[in-house]
Amino acid sequence: MKNLSLQFNGGEIDEDSLLQKSEYSIQRDILIPSESRLEIQPGAALNFADGVGILCYGVLVAKGSEEMKIEFRASNKGGRWKNITLWGESTEGSTLEWCIVSEGGGAKISLEDGKSILADRSDVPSCGGGIACVDTLNNGLAIKNCLIRNNHARWGGGGICLFRASPTIEHNLITRNVGGDCGGGDCGGGDGGCG
Repeated sequence: MKNLSLQFNGGEIDEDSLLQKSEYSIQRDILIPSESRLEIQPGAALNFADGVGILCYGVLVAKGSEEMKIEFRASNKGGRWKNITLWGESTEGSTLEWCIVSEGGGAKISLEDGKSILADRSDVPSCGGGIACVDTLNNGLAIKNCLIRNNHARWGGGGICLFRASPTIEHNLITRNVGGDCGGGDCGGGDGGCG
């Protein structure tokens, strides 16, 4: 497993990698392809620039502890980073435990021709202010013991949006999130999307 530099600021994770306990200034999206894995150690803090987030098609393991949580937040006071989007069957085994996810603004996810897509268009509202799980039915994805707060999505799922997804969600505090049309805390959708 590759130890990423303490100066890591985003980009594609092209091999199994580890983010150590440190504070990171994330300036560009973190992309985890389906064949890659990113582990984040307890006590790490990821501060995201506005509009930047994590898009995971592979495995994301962020297991903090009660004493040393992992934080995902905006780098600018009053700013909105994107979110953590876990997408597809290859995310099997992804886990968020003892994490704080705050100040996210969601991802633009749409259903076109029966397929879920990222749609970076002005006519597509954001969903999953903090976390979005897309096309992850029955794959073991877990979100446990997390604090998900102060996130915002224009459409739904201010805290968490489930889009054809069935993660295990246990013992989380989901509070002070805002979802436009549905679910300030969470919102689930089938073939129709987040909503």
